[in-house]
Amino acid sequence: MKKVIPFITCIAMCMMLVMPVSAAEVAPKDETATITEESVASVYATNYFRKITKKLNSVYGNPSDIVTLSSGSVTGSDPQITSVTLYSRVSSGSDPFYLYVVDPNGYLDYFLVSSSGTITTNDFNGLDPTGDWKIWIETTGDVSTATITLIVNYKY
Repeated sequence: MKKVIPFITCIAMCMMLVMPVSAAEVAPKDETATITEESVASVYATNYFRKITKKLNSVYGNPSDIVTLSSGSVTGSDPQITSVTLYSRVSSGSDPFYLYVVDPNGYLDYFLVSSSGTITTNDFNGLDPTGDWKIWIETTGDVSTATITLIVNYKY
């Protein structure tokens, strides 16, 4: 019995490898697509990078240090941003503040932040994510302290 089971398994595997199967047998002609010279096929892949700032402190309306976050190696050719997410971890007792973000192309956007949370923006969509991003905060009160996580989603 110990010799029969491996023999039957071997025969079954050999039969599976030699059985002819073609695409014509699998899909009927009316369910297949024909690509002509006028047809344009586009395929995109997606990726993201994630960076975290140091603790940012703003006192009496003065801006915090400007933190530069590098995108690092961005995969693909002609990458385009699909969304940017900013997560703010605000220290207890902090006043509301403006969060400023400048992308590598020089585009500036800002948001009013009053507590820890997530901000997702499409304002950078279509731009190239490659390069240095700049982030800083500016308090609207006496003191604000926060750490920001930048997540840039892109397609290529």
